Amino acid sequence: MACSHPHNQPINDQCFVCGFDNPAGLEAQFVERDDEPGRVVGLFTPKPIHQSYPGRLHGGVAAAMCDETIGRAFITDHPDQWGVTMELKLRYRKPTPIGEPLEVVGVITKVTRRTFEGTCELRRQDGTVCVTAEATYMILPVERIVGECSDEGSYVWEDDGRPVPDGE
Repeated sequence: MACSHPHNQPINDQCFVCGFDNPAGLEAQFVERDDEPGRVVGLFTPKPIHQSYPGRLHGGVAAAMCDETIGRAFITDHPDQWGVTMELKLRYRKPTPIGEPLEVVGVITKVTRRTFEGTCELRRQDGTVCVTAEATYMILPVERIVGECSDEGSYVWEDDGRPVPDGE
């Protein structure tokens, strides 16, 4: 049986969702467990730069976080393949605050030869579900995605050295 020890997924320094060198970024942390393939927990605290109405997270930022979390749930069990989003459907259930730690739980629900599907919930610390999402992705090798989008032809993953929060 695989170890259930929680650990961080790697990050990319310029990514809007997880990067620390992107001044507008969310600096999200993604935690997985070896015994829970197809599931990941994204953690982030939105800043004032991420708001729409005063004190509320912009819906597009919530969508980006949901999209990233579902995609990262897939790589827990398929580290050499990524997904390119084909469809993302969201339901905004409650206002999402800024300045408060939030979590997004992503789960893969279906995998075929060419696609995968997943769902997620963006929640407040008290368990209130603010946003739900479901998405479909085209499965592609990392090299193909990077080759189509970058002159460098490489995508650099860095270790996320932050401590894993209790309870993950």
